[in-house]
Amino acid sequence: MRRRFNYTERKRILQENILVTLIRDNNAIKSFDAQFEIDDKKLPDNASIYIEAYHRTDLERYYFGQVGEKKIPNTDLSCFGYLENIKFRLKVVDETGKHGLILAEANGIRPSDDSDKKTQKRCILPVEFDKDLDQQVWRVDFRDRKSVV
Repeated sequence: MRRRFNYTERKRILQENILVTLIRDNNAIKSFDAQFEIDDKKLPDNASIYIEAYHRTDLERYYFGQVGEKKIPNTDLSCFGYLENIKFRLKVVDETGKHGLILAEANGIRPSDDSDKKTQKRCILPVEFDKDLDQQVWRVDFRDRKSVV
């Protein structure tokens, strides 16, 4: 049995309570839509909600308002060079102090995509085409892999 210590008392947001959908235009990913349920009773109303889109070292943060008053921002993903394996994380942050304190989070959220269900299947080993492989024909990279015990 794995034990975890939560010294910061950070709450976990279940991934079942978050739905991120990619929005396509002419089969190209343009932005995303996020719907989420946060337990309002355990978090202060003035805590800020952020959704981060990331892929390896690329990261973009979107402000979704506060727990008490949610907003829908512009969720344009044009800043990313490669969008097929993009993931998301949701953070609830208390910004009343000098430094922000993360109160709750969900990490590694994979988006759902309506076009995937209709036209194509997703690979179990995502493929990225990279021109800078030098003399290599292919390379397997396990950096985004979660440990399984």
